[in-house]
Amino acid sequence: MAGPFRLGVEPELARVALVYSGVLLSSRDNRGCEMQTMAGAVDRLSNFWLSRIEAISYDSCACHEVTIRPGQWFAGLDDIVDWAFRRAAGGHNGIRFIGGPEGVICNPRWGH
Repeated sequence: MAGPFRLGVEPELARVALVYSGVLLSSRDNRGCEMQTMAGAVDRLSNFWLSRIEAISYDSCACHEVTIRPGQWFAGLDDIVDWAFRRAAGGHNGIRFIGGPEGVICNPRWGH
C-alpha cells in the first residue's frame, strides 16, 4: 500500500506526521485533535525549550513520546513539556522522553 508513514497493511502502524515550528509531530491514529493538541503544546514553549525538541509522537490511548535533539537535554525540560500539555489539553496520559537521561517520564496528569 502506498502512503507516507505506512508500513505493511496493519492499520495500527499508520501514522500521519508534519513539521510544526521545527518539531516533527506525529499521530498514531491520524487524529486531527491529537495534531491540534501537539501544536497547542508547541505554541506554549519558548524558543529556548522548543529548539531542544526534535519530535513529539502523540497517542491518545498511551504515553506520548518527546524526542530530544542530540545533546540538548536541559534540566527542567520535562516539567516545561508537562506544563505545556496540561495547558494545551487539560492534561496527558504520560510523557516519555527519548534522548535525555535514562528513565525520565512524566506521570499522567489531568487538570491545570
